[in-house]
Order: sequence, then C-alpha cells, then structure tokens
Amino acid sequence: MRTARIDEIEPIAVVGGELQWRPVRRTLGIEAFGIKAYTADAGELVVEEHDETGAGAGHHEELYVVVTGRASFNVNGESFNAPVGTGSRSIPGILRSCTTFHPSPGRRMPAARARNAGTGSAAGWATSRTAP
Repeated sequence: MRTARIDEIEPIAVVGGELQWRPVRRTLGIEAFGIKAYTADAGELVVEEHDETGAGAGHHEELYVVVTGRASFNVNGESFNAPVGTGSRSIPGILRSCTTFHPSPGRRMPAARARNAGTGSAAGWATSRTAP
C-alpha cells in the first residue's frame, strides 16, 4: 500500500502556470482509474474552464471533490458554493470551472479530479453494491 498527503506531492504548474497540479495517480502508482489533485490559494483558479469536448480533451465524465476549504463552482453559467466534502460530477459538454473561496486568505484548497481511465462503464461491483 502507498500513501501520500496531497500537500506533500510536488506541484507541477499547468495551464500556463495558472493551476498547480499534484500527480496523485503517478505518485501512488494507480492504474485502474485516473485521479489528480489541484491546489490553489484563496480566490485562485483551481479547475480551468473546460467542457471535455475540445481538441486534446479526454471526452470523459469527471468527479470533483473538495477535500479542504471551500470552492465556488461554475457549471454552465450557474455558480454554487461547495464546502469541504462536496462532490460534483460533470459529463462531456457541461462547461465547468472552479475557484477557491476561503474566509481567511493564505489557506490552500486541494480539489481532487477523478476520471474514468477506460472507455467502458464502471465495474459491476461498483454499480450494484448497496449501502450497508
């Protein structure tokens, strides 16, 4: 088993230096699905505006999870605040972006972004399980 704290994963500047990407998948050696994390200071962009349909896009659904702090998501022109623990699913064609929001400046907020690594649907056990 491998473990890592998001803030211990060396960030890589992407999208012209606007975003700080933390390569969770590579760090933990995950092969079954895609996952990465982004961190940002208060008021900064943490998910760039995109819809997964353009050139170079993965054309996949995405799940965003606010791990700490607060975020402000913009989905197809509608904004909503997302406190820690909030999950948001987006499918191709849905325009989305996210900025951080904190009551006190200087805190960093990681947001995990996961995607389906394959072209098929989720494994049967993932969709057929019921809560205990």
